[in-house]
Amino acid sequence: TLTVNSTLLPTPGATVVSYQDSQPRGYYQPWSATNTIGYTGGDSGAMRTTREHTLLRDAINYVNGLGQFPSGASIDGDGDGFVDSLTFVVYGSPTGWSSLLWPHAWSLYTYTVTINGKTVSGYQFQLQSTINTGVLAHETFHVLGAPDLYHYSGDGYQPVGGWDVMEVDADPPQHMGCFMKFKYGLWISSIPELTA
Repeated sequence: TLTVNSTLLPTPGATVVSYQDSQPRGYYQPWSATNTIGYTGGDSGAMRTTREHTLLRDAINYVNGLGQFPSGASIDGDGDGFVDSLTFVVYGSPTGWSSLLWPHAWSLYTYTVTINGKTVSGYQFQLQSTINTGVLAHETFHVLGAPDLYHYSGDGYQPVGGWDVMEVDADPPQHMGCFMKFKYGLWISSIPELTA
């Protein structure tokens, strides 16, 4: 029911470019005694948000300035004025669970940044060293509105275990469960009851 058409930028035949920020990597990691330029306020804090969103804004504007976004690319399939999804691949390894340098999906809500007149909102943030199809599928379903199913508390409980990509992201990825397809994907109209 869902087809995801992806466009790898830059345009075919062009040189693949990357954006290198003016800040060193430690600026995007939590503060510590050995990383005094890191962000404070925790992984849900305002400083982390500002640093991440500024990095992504600057990367988009850099690539925009190079003319690398093709004008005819289908980036707003539902016509709502927003880029449907954008994936950033950041060089290196994750810092630690739920930190800025960890695979995640989020919304670029602190700045208005556009590509070909469409506003960037939902995005995925991937780390080059850990990218695989399971993580991509998990984060893509976040962009479509689905929540995580694993417990953040680390209490050991696994609500659905390996039966749903929103709890365990296998590679190759498994599907999401029937309820998740119904509630967040809107791909089925009702959940059939198993009676035998």
